[in-house]
Amino acid sequence: MRSATFDSQLNAFHKNCTVKGG
Repeated sequence: MRSATFDSQLNAFHKNCTVKGG
């Protein structure tokens, strides 16, 4: 089971990747 914290971290990481463009 994924924790809310992990999901939030993953979301932030994905956002960062999108901003960086890859």
